[in-house]
Amino acid sequence: MLDLSRIKNFRELRLSQPNHVPTYLRDREWLNKEADCGFTLVLNFSPIGPEYFDSTFDDRWQKIYLERSFFWKDPVVRSVFDFQSTKTIRWSEIPEDVGDPAVIAAAKHFGLNFGAVISITDFIKMRKSFISLARSDSEFSDEQLASIKTWFTDFYEVANGIWTLTENELTVVTLYASDNDIAEIATHLSISKSAVKARLRTARRKTQSKNNASLSAKVGRANLF
Repeated sequence: MLDLSRIKNFRELRLSQPNHVPTYLRDREWLNKEADCGFTLVLNFSPIGPEYFDSTFDDRWQKIYLERSFFWKDPVVRSVFDFQSTKTIRWSEIPEDVGDPAVIAAAKHFGLNFGAVISITDFIKMRKSFISLARSDSEFSDEQLASIKTWFTDFYEVANGIWTLTENELTVVTLYASDNDIAEIATHLSISKSAVKARLRTARRKTQSKNNASLSAKVGRANLF
């Protein structure tokens, strides 16, 4: 099995911003506030390694983690690779027979007392993406995890180009999010109301949004306005 410490130029992967995610560095600050002990984010992990990696965990812990080849022993990582499509689980909820509990015990020496992991599986390309986060003082609340899961899902989709809006579609969504109705948007763009509705409908389909409000929220979170 692959050991992350063997990936050539592994640490350089964290230096570039993920593709198509212009807000990542700003979002990174928000994640560090939610997870006061940091996080590790892995995008599209395959047998040849991840496409992107970032970690704000204590550098001393990262060094030990790599030197001792903890990756495949880590209960958090082992819980990710159970091939569920999407999963959110607190570290404390991981069964004791998954991985080596000594890894999590060692992490606590660096303040990583409570944690959670959110993962997404690409079954077609056989890749895993996940974010593991830690706190020193308390468990992540359900509300925190729901918020982080929403962010991570949007991050994953934007980074992988799963949904990409055309300039025309984005213009319509932007105007709608600015409290313009269909008729006002049509007048502003000199197009028919049916054309406005068609662009919104296509944008909803691409982003898997139930309605225009959720469409605006999703595009806003991706900072595409």
